[in-house]
Amino acid sequence: MLENFFYYIGMIFSLYYLCKFIHWVHKFFLLSMPNYKSKYGEGFVIVTGGSSGIGLSFAKEFIKLDYKILLISSSQQKLLKAKQELEKINSKPKIEIMPFNLNQTFDSNTIEDFDKKLTDILGGEEISVLINNAGVITRKYLCDITDEQILSMLNVNTVALTFITKIVLQKMLKRKSRSLIVGSGSIMGTFRFPTRSVYGSTKSYLEAFYESLQREYGDRVDFTDLEIGAVETELNKLNMPLKIDSDSFCSNTMKYLGKYNFTTSCLKHEINAL
Repeated sequence: MLENFFYYIGMIFSLYYLCKFIHWVHKFFLLSMPNYKSKYGEGFVIVTGGSSGIGLSFAKEFIKLDYKILLISSSQQKLLKAKQELEKINSKPKIEIMPFNLNQTFDSNTIEDFDKKLTDILGGEEISVLINNAGVITRKYLCDITDEQILSMLNVNTVALTFITKIVLQKMLKRKSRSLIVGSGSIMGTFRFPTRSVYGSTKSYLEAFYESLQREYGDRVDFTDLEIGAVETELNKLNMPLKIDSDSFCSNTMKYLGKYNFTTSCLKHEINAL
């Protein structure tokens, strides 16, 4: 009797990891790159936190596809430098920058100001893709995090994200083509780590938010929450195994945007998440 029990338990685990292996083979080796222009049209790609790191790396990928780019970040100097970097890759598409501090209290005036600036820059042109990449992280135990650091993570990672998504989504719903909204989530939104209590919770919010939006607007817009693992950027200097640079990560990820609601998008991160 006991032998049969362990036999069936072993079979269940074997089937689980066999399915995982088949999924990995299909996802990371057989899946083809989508035709973004055919699926999402010719509008702008908006990238928050677009002056460096993952945001800038995504902008590089989309400008290679001849998309018009709008970079949003708090530093105009860094945005101008990022724009020059994109122009070296492809100088044909329009590249716009929008300095805007997302680390502030969002009230009706802030929301109206963001919407007006965005509308003025777009000049009536459509938005095909929104990459909600801006984020803030502080790695400390809760009682060691300052109030300002907590507010910063909540403001940027949840409040700004929510209102920017709403503003852009309202414009996307007026299009005939489908649209795509991507969020830079984290495996810390699913797995609980010490020193990540606030940051991880903001990424859990992103996961729940996008899953709900997929059910509300999935007939018109694709939503993808990237469960990002160890990606090295200026703000995220890591000493971890299986880490990857932001350019390589985003290049790998382009195959999965819009095809998965939640994805690690990288085999290294998929292994990390086991």
